[in-house]
Amino acid sequence: MKYLLLFVALLCSSLIQGQNKILGILGSSTAAGTGASVPANSWVNKVTQYYSNAAVLSETYNLALGGYDPYHAMPTGYTPPASRPFPDPERNITKKLTYNPDVVIISFASNNYNVYTIEEIKTTLNTLYTEAINAGKRAFVTTTQPRTSFSLANREKLRIIKDSIIKWYGIYSINFFDPLVDPVDLSIKAEYRFSGDQIHINDAGHEVL
Repeated sequence: MKYLLLFVALLCSSLIQGQNKILGILGSSTAAGTGASVPANSWVNKVTQYYSNAAVLSETYNLALGGYDPYHAMPTGYTPPASRPFPDPERNITKKLTYNPDVVIISFASNNYNVYTIEEIKTTLNTLYTEAINAGKRAFVTTTQPRTSFSLANREKLRIIKDSIIKWYGIYSINFFDPLVDPVDLSIKAEYRFSGDQIHINDAGHEVL
């Protein structure tokens, strides 16, 4: 809860100076709205509606896409290591900055985190975060989310990455893991599981985020 409150406070402080502020989203399927029964119930659209109603947000540009991981969002021209995906120039940090957002949220929940090392996850997230900061934007990085379909060892890895992201980014991290996780086996809590798979969250889960 404290991370959610910090996020709200910091986002408010970022936007409260005037109207017509812009929010930018980079991420994967949950940020794209998967699992929500209707688009309005996704966490991104709920955040957008809240700050639009508060008359401080004019637009959200959401470039998140299902199946994506941080490599897809790396700057245009970046050459990834072998077997890693190249940046998508239509959905990466370079494209995001062309919209001139005031706040950027980087939200990659778990895709390929069972394969990638923690060091390369750190490198890619740091690159995205730094690109936003160097462009004069306020940036936040969400943590991992629990993923029931992963093995127990990889569910534990997601927990470790969550702790790492909080350590790396401090008050500019947003804890999307702890509110959703079943502490017994690190799966998604039953009440937040999307019925269509063992990866995504339902309306209640989006509401929590």
